Amino acid sequence: MQAIIFQGFEWSNTWFFLSGPCALLLLLWSVLDKNNKRRWGGSIVASGLFLVFALSARPLEYGELKFHSSLSATDVETAYRESLDLSRNTGRPVLYYFHADWCSNCEELIRRLERKDILRRLDSFILVSIDVTEEREYEKARSIFGLNAVPSLAFAESGELLNFILAGVSFPESALTGVLEKLKKTPDPMDRTSRL
Repeated sequence: MQAIIFQGFEWSNTWFFLSGPCALLLLLWSVLDKNNKRRWGGSIVASGLFLVFALSARPLEYGELKFHSSLSATDVETAYRESLDLSRNTGRPVLYYFHADWCSNCEELIRRLERKDILRRLDSFILVSIDVTEEREYEKARSIFGLNAVPSLAFAESGELLNFILAGVSFPESALTGVLEKLKKTPDPMDRTSRL
């Protein structure tokens, strides 16, 4: 079963998460029930379910996302060209993160990428941050990557740009984890470029 993430917490499976809403419904039913015995019984079971819900929740853990410093400091065309060369030479996939100063959701997407479970999947990626605040850079990103919204994520593998973009912050979690798992390579411990 897939983990459930809600309000900064994670439950290892759906059943643990559902114990919370079930407890709430049972407690509501118990309070409204006229039968004293059922009211107490329902309250006790609801308390047990709330306990399962609370004890099975873990706070999400975050780390720091580190972008490739030299690629992220260049213009769109240079970052594109050099990242594909680096991907081709190292065999590592590339994640492009598009952001702008005027973007209100960019921090939300970064926060999503900084979750430890996502960071583990990004270990083998070349991470490139591309600032498209200036109209000229946005237009270049639009023509090269097909960018139509900020924030967005684009991907490349083996020196080839992949033909899809995850735009905005409302894309499903499974879309992000699916592409990361598909592209993920095991990092070579002798490869010093993986630390850039």
